[in-house]
Amino acid sequence: MTSMFVYRCERLDYLKRHVLRKDLSVLDLGCAAGNPLRLISNELVRLGGYGNLTGIELVPGWVSAGNQALENFAKIVEGDVTKFSLGSPLPQYDLVMMNDVMEHIMTNRYACLFRSIAMHAMKPGTFIYFHIPSPLTQLYDTGQYFENVVPPHVIIDGLATFGYEIYDFEQDVDTLIRGKTVRNQAGSSKYIHMLFKKSTTFKVFSSSQKEH
Repeated sequence: MTSMFVYRCERLDYLKRHVLRKDLSVLDLGCAAGNPLRLISNELVRLGGYGNLTGIELVPGWVSAGNQALENFAKIVEGDVTKFSLGSPLPQYDLVMMNDVMEHIMTNRYACLFRSIAMHAMKPGTFIYFHIPSPLTQLYDTGQYFENVVPPHVIIDGLATFGYEIYDFEQDVDTLIRGKTVRNQAGSSKYIHMLFKKSTTFKVFSSSQKEH
């Protein structure tokens, strides 16, 4: 079992606890070759079936390889996660997710990203899921490259603009690399799970971010 497979399974375990159910439809932004979609589809089959499974990926080689590997149960579309088109009317999903992608997006595209997510997350009860490296991991992990350090409040603020509030926040304390739990230099977890839902109260605040 590769470290990537173990790593993906930990995210799957989180989604199994909070989100996954029969006939779920999923949009995965920055999906690479679609491994998370594959693992989710396997779990949804066990639960009784799945809905529309779609990925957005910028790198053509990943798109080609992913569509070949995923066969007919999911589709990967080439596009920029901050601005993409899936046709009209816009398809709506039960779960929109980003796995370790946010830290690679330029800050002047954040508002566009949040708008794109919101446009495909209008169904009642839709979840939005982010898995991000913790800020300390982004600052001190020299084995990875991050374009930006993304504090969790940036995502909370950005999605609040479109009426979403934090539903669950967990440190990913079980990240495994080669069978060992790995934490950053400060002793805290390397990654964070963030789950959002549409707010039903007035508590969501307005963001100062502007769309570009």
